[in-house]
Amino acid sequence: MTDESAPVSDQLLPQLRRALEHLAAPADEQHDYLHGLGAVDADELALEFDDVASAAEPLLSDDCRGSLRALDRALAAMSDRTRTDVWSLGSLMTAPEWDDVRRRAAATLHLLNS
Repeated sequence: MTDESAPVSDQLLPQLRRALEHLAAPADEQHDYLHGLGAVDADELALEFDDVASAAEPLLSDDCRGSLRALDRALAAMSDRTRTDVWSLGSLMTAPEWDDVRRRAAATLHLLNS
């Protein structure tokens, strides 16, 4: 539950942290998380990130902002319409793009937490 009396900026970093944690999690944990949400596609992970990333940017260090943008570009590259299979839940385990996203998300999370 979100504290509605807290300023929006106070909520952005925890929301960004959670989105990055989900993107950085091992494939089986991502799958279980999405399955628990009732999601049928892995794009829910990207949508969670997208919902908060740009709003949180002004609160980040330059290094963290650069890492965040690189992660965003990697996710955007996955949105190529010819590669719709990359958004299936099964692709979390097999697609090299998801390995790259997990690595980038972990690096961004490290910068956010330091």
